[in-house]
Amino acid sequence: MQYEWDETKRQSNLEKHGKNFDFAKAHKLWESGAPYFDQYAERKGEERWKTTGKIDKELCVVVYERKAEDCYRLISFRQANDDERRGYEHELVRDTGREHPIFKTLEYTKEERENRQQREPEREIGPQKRDDYER
Repeated sequence: MQYEWDETKRQSNLEKHGKNFDFAKAHKLWESGAPYFDQYAERKGEERWKTTGKIDKELCVVVYERKAEDCYRLISFRQANDDERRGYEHELVRDTGREHPIFKTLEYTKEERENRQQREPEREIGPQKRDDYER
């Protein structure tokens, strides 16, 4: 797999998200062996993908455009927010039918997640498939 990016965008991403989120490290998301999930999105007429997965025990998000079968143009690389964490956990449970052992290394413990769920109203997870975006 090949990865490309705009150097100005890379510098902007480093300033905004920190040195741990250098585009040059983003490939680890796909190569780490940890589960990851892709979501399709379209923005300003561009087809984009958002992949959520783990790199070095940290849940991350990479936004990119597929330039070719084996080439991704990276747009953003950052730490996952709370909604993306919940979505990731939801996908793992949906795929396995049970809580996945990877949750042990996420920021929240099971007890903390349960407490947060009790304090927050139930939210629907956003679209997960391309068809859902074409409404």
